[in-house]
Amino acid sequence: MKLVERYILGAVLPYFALALLILTVALFAQQTARLGEILSGNNLPFNIIFDILTGLLPSVLVFTIPMSLLVGITTGLGRMGSDSELTSLRAGGVGTWRLATPVLLLGLVLTMVTLYLGLIVTPAAVGLIRRATFRAGVSKLESPVEPRVFNMELPGKVIYVKDGDHNRGVWEGVFIHAQEPDRTARLVTARTGRIDTTAGRSELVLNDVVVTTLSEANEVVADGSRIVSEKSAQLRVRLDTGREALLKELAGRRPTLEERGWRGLLEESRQTQGAEQQNVLYALHRRLALGFGPLALTVLGLGLGLHARRGGRGVGFLAALGAIIAYYLLSLGGEALSRTGMLPVPAGAWLATFATVMTGTVFLTKRGHGWGAWSACGLITRRIGSREQNEGGQRPWLKSWPAPLLGLLDVTVLQTLGINFVLTFAALIAVFLIFTLFELWRFIIATNSSVTLVALYLFYLIPLAGIGLAPISMLVTVLITYALMARRSEAIAWWSSGQSLYRLALPGILFASSTAVGYWFVQENLLPAANRKQDVLRGYIRGGEVRGTTPSGRQWLAVLESKHIYSYKYGADESLLLSPLIYIFDKDGVHLAGIIAGERAVVMNNGAVTVTEAAVLSIGEGLLNFSYSQSFSLHEKNVESIFKPTLNKPSELNHKQLSDHMEALNGQRIDTARHLIASYRKQSDPFSPLVMTLIGIPLALAFGRKSAIHALALAVLVGLSFWAALSFFQQLGYYKFLPPIVAALSPALIFTAAGIYLFAKART
Repeated sequence: MKLVERYILGAVLPYFALALLILTVALFAQQTARLGEILSGNNLPFNIIFDILTGLLPSVLVFTIPMSLLVGITTGLGRMGSDSELTSLRAGGVGTWRLATPVLLLGLVLTMVTLYLGLIVTPAAVGLIRRATFRAGVSKLESPVEPRVFNMELPGKVIYVKDGDHNRGVWEGVFIHAQEPDRTARLVTARTGRIDTTAGRSELVLNDVVVTTLSEANEVVADGSRIVSEKSAQLRVRLDTGREALLKELAGRRPTLEERGWRGLLEESRQTQGAEQQNVLYALHRRLALGFGPLALTVLGLGLGLHARRGGRGVGFLAALGAIIAYYLLSLGGEALSRTGMLPVPAGAWLATFATVMTGTVFLTKRGHGWGAWSACGLITRRIGSREQNEGGQRPWLKSWPAPLLGLLDVTVLQTLGINFVLTFAALIAVFLIFTLFELWRFIIATNSSVTLVALYLFYLIPLAGIGLAPISMLVTVLITYALMARRSEAIAWWSSGQSLYRLALPGILFASSTAVGYWFVQENLLPAANRKQDVLRGYIRGGEVRGTTPSGRQWLAVLESKHIYSYKYGADESLLLSPLIYIFDKDGVHLAGIIAGERAVVMNNGAVTVTEAAVLSIGEGLLNFSYSQSFSLHEKNVESIFKPTLNKPSELNHKQLSDHMEALNGQRIDTARHLIASYRKQSDPFSPLVMTLIGIPLALAFGRKSAIHALALAVLVGLSFWAALSFFQQLGYYKFLPPIVAALSPALIFTAAGIYLFAKART
């Protein structure tokens, strides 16, 4: 290859590789967070987790390769234009098409890669994810009973066991409330039990059993003939976990459109008609159009980059970001127009690709060396980074209080850090939201969701995206800022004036500390409510119905200290319980000693639970005794918290709410290991921007002397390692290989120690 072509590719490829690494890591983390409930399952085999993570990568690469190529072209050529290298090449007789040829060849190669991923690899990966998800579901159903947790997933049954060994499937103190189709309620209590799984069927084998049968599920009646109490040495209860149905569905399920390769889609389009055929054709054309995305964005990137004159990398990055947003929004618009019949299916699928190629061609063939949009981006970057001074030789805002405390150079570094962080953070948030919108678009069309609904969902998604992307944004910001300082010998100037590395790092640490405070504020005040709202909105978009995040319907509560189990519905006030049923156990806490039913119950502050119009059934040695009372009271400890409705997801609770929730669970002797890990993560995660800064500053000053690209590539690898360590140690905590506090805090402590070591070894 000739020197000119090698030089142009050398200017583009580093930025392409860096953008690909950053975007792939960010979107891959987003996808794994979406599947977090599956990945964090109890005793989930590692091979299932590996299959799910492996299957996610191809679909992410299909999306990130075109974007990264556009960023690499505009940024690399923008840098060449800013340094007047493009002008020199043209003055030496190198024409536009020779400059464009190596980049077009790169775009063609990546187009072939993307087509292969989109047409062959991604469908197989989607199928792999679905199969792994089914296997994860089957794995969870192998032993559906958890100690001290109400299991209400089995049709018509509520199962509760007081204690036991999950690994051996042996239980103690079993309580089963079975609702029969004829409204008969069967209450089963047993001293011990075990899970017996044979031939794909699960049975609960119970020992020392008492079965109490009531003619009405939620009523205690005075007619003894309608209540039967029987004792048995052993009883086998069939658990219809849905495992067999799940396996049959996995074996007989037809592949979805996303799981079919291009041959399968083509064959399906020939065998179907009407709306179904249109859907299949659109899936095929859309996959082909996305596959040609790298080539289309290459043409656009060349049209933008070859006309760059001023602004350098920053202008190229802004231009690429705007073009990416326009490209994918136009792609979604084309799909909407084709589904409404305003455009033919091929035209809607290829609209964004065609418009992008035409726009890039117009820019390529345009005479002159500049155009308005690039100048506008340059104006934005110059205004943001302007260093103009007033007549007194100092910026007016530097006269405020930070300057005397920190000094002029410190404030300049803080300003640069702020600008770089805002740009990086905003870009990653924009890509995150676009990818989410692209992923949900078929559900938006299917449920006819309004623009307002989708906009609200994306708005409430921002806090979740923000705290997920803040650490990597901070790492990239610190490495960009300090690597450029090392590259421009500004760090040497600091050291020559007697300033140490620690003094040079002070503004970066202060900025990271302020970001950590903002992280904590968002996590504790904005994120829980935003997660609840976006979860509801996402459920509406995906399924067309609102799914509440708080428990609905009949509630179940076990209080071990008093040996009571409560079943009730919430009234308008949390202290009002409707249609309460209270199951009272004997002194061993094994068999029923009585049942109390009433119209309502009031939870008092003094610990009393008062049931009005109460019917009391006493059970003992085969004898049944009935009594009625206008008011019947029981006493419980911590009554103000145990009956309070709480959310179940730690992501929808702040630290205090999660602590209160764990206290209530501990009162019921429920295992809170997962909640403890989440609680310690909530304490340690806000420090992640500061941890990234401690690692980033010495690395930037060491590698920045060689190239800022090396420092940025290292930033992504460090960020990926930190994210992998968080996930790895969290899984170890879930499997109880490590205590919760060790599993939650180890990554932050390890990387903090690494940062301190790098500071100690760095040149000062």
